[in-house]
Amino acid sequence: MNIHKIRRLLYPGIHRKKQYIGNRINRELYAKLTMYDDQYICTLEETLEEAYELLADVGFSYEPIASLKIWEPTGRIEDGSFVIRNGLLDPYQLHVHLFDEDDGVIIAGHYEYSWIRHPYKHYRVHKLDLEAGREMVMALLEK
Repeated sequence: MNIHKIRRLLYPGIHRKKQYIGNRINRELYAKLTMYDDQYICTLEETLEEAYELLADVGFSYEPIASLKIWEPTGRIEDGSFVIRNGLLDPYQLHVHLFDEDDGVIIAGHYEYSWIRHPYKHYRVHKLDLEAGREMVMALLEK
């Protein structure tokens, strides 16, 4: 997870630069976003390392190409970004973010366009499906 530490270190600065450029060209540009509790999926009563292993066991892979998320209810910076795609060129991806809180590891996420196949639609957050994401993650975790 060393790449995650790099993301946490660099993305806030990248975000500020993107906001500055976006303001100059009248476009919203970002590298950091707030996640709200409508994207809450569940809380795992496990350590962060155990949560990483669990996600890997059900098919998720670490996703470094994602904006850094802030969990709005607590202000916590994410502790990992993971995706499942049905092949590299799948038009959609199941995307989750982990937040290591005092009472466990929160999983928040959604089902969305893949940034690989549809970079513009992904970046502009077209068709973000919270309910489908929640159902898919819960089905995977119940296996």
